[in-house]
Amino acid sequence: MSVTVTLTIVAEDDRQLGRIVSAFGRALQAEDVPRDVDVQDAENLGPIATSAPDAANWYRARGGEFVDALRPMARLALAVIVREGPETSMDLVREATGRSGTGLAGTLASVGAACKRLGAPRPFEADHKRGIYRIDPAISEALRPYLPARDA
Repeated sequence: MSVTVTLTIVAEDDRQLGRIVSAFGRALQAEDVPRDVDVQDAENLGPIATSAPDAANWYRARGGEFVDALRPMARLALAVIVREGPETSMDLVREATGRSGTGLAGTLASVGAACKRLGAPRPFEADHKRGIYRIDPAISEALRPYLPARDA
């Protein structure tokens, strides 16, 4: 059976358009996505639902492998989130990476791809309404040794 969908997306700016398109892509690739998922929440769908202590333990054990699986700009973005957390301004991450809109979404997609490949819990979440990334302090501490000293 073939399904055709035509969408018209209206966004206030390129950043919002990038978030919407990126969220659609993640939602379409996610497995077992509930039918009532809000587009804003699609970014927060992780491959494994774990508690923060379990996630921190995962990163203590395999953080080096995880960081090595990231592209350089994604590693830099993660380092900023780790260093500045538990809440980091999205503007600060944009400034540090020199990317915005779909460029930043693509950069952060490397984090999601590494999570999927390695079966890792998501290290941070995005709160688009407040314009921040949130990371649990225990996860920050677990990842810090694996990030370059100048970045973390």
